[in-house]
Amino acid sequence: MAKILLTGGSGYLGSKLTRLLKDNGHAVCLVLRPQSNEAPVSDILEPCDIKRFSSYQELQETIVNGRPDVFVHLACCYGRNGESDSDMIQANLMLGITMLEASTKLGYPIHFINTDTCLQRNLNSYSLSKAQFADWGKLLANRVDSNLTFINVRLQQFYGPADDRSKLPSHIVHSCFKNVKDLKLTTGSQLRDFIYIDDVLSAYLTLIDNVESFKSFIEVQLGTGKSIPVKEFVETVHKLTSSSTKLLFGAISTRKDEPKECVADIKLMSSLGWSPKFSLVEGLKEMIRYELNMVKK
Repeated sequence: MAKILLTGGSGYLGSKLTRLLKDNGHAVCLVLRPQSNEAPVSDILEPCDIKRFSSYQELQETIVNGRPDVFVHLACCYGRNGESDSDMIQANLMLGITMLEASTKLGYPIHFINTDTCLQRNLNSYSLSKAQFADWGKLLANRVDSNLTFINVRLQQFYGPADDRSKLPSHIVHSCFKNVKDLKLTTGSQLRDFIYIDDVLSAYLTLIDNVESFKSFIEVQLGTGKSIPVKEFVETVHKLTSSSTKLLFGAISTRKDEPKECVADIKLMSSLGWSPKFSLVEGLKEMIRYELNMVKK
């Protein structure tokens, strides 16, 4: 089994993936920034190796001393809390480059699984900084003397129980479940590929189990392979929750340069034997079940 160094382990996706990797026999080292909250992984701290770093030098030393086989890079900054452009660059670009530099010192083949966005690069600071890091990964992996395989996962809109309510899917489910009076929305005409969290997790596990089949740089699109209008997603939530919330489509302006459609081409993932298992309704029912359980507590 692989020695895996994982960033973003205190986040929603990262904490769930850490548990899955441990359950499948992998040795996991979580690298956390000083401000990262350990609570999401508090139940698995003992079987995991937790390393905090306060400088890029400390991070590089952790990597060189830990000698991982696989990097899984999930840490990022979305910019939802007023972070500056320099904050975004540090989190989404410099952190990753520091890890790539450290990997070159290891002297053996390294597989780096990066989590990228499906958004076009110039939409906002978040998407630009993520795209720039992928560019660096490609540059370094394609060097003649490189020991790096860079697997760039372009992840579609994922959703699941207990995710951050600032994200669209959780915001919609929670608002409809609570029967808020009015829910202001865009027209909802954008087409999006919504993928349930458990399918995302199984896809990452599939990639890790097949890392040896990849060389140099490869881009992996991850979603269900089907897109639906955001309006349909909202209306499905509204129906499943029997909500009295008034849906105000068109009350919010669509972002400038918002892509009309985001959808994954999952041929590569399918060739590895992976396929999504959860339908939209099945995934949403799991989220609604979580909301019901929270009320009972």
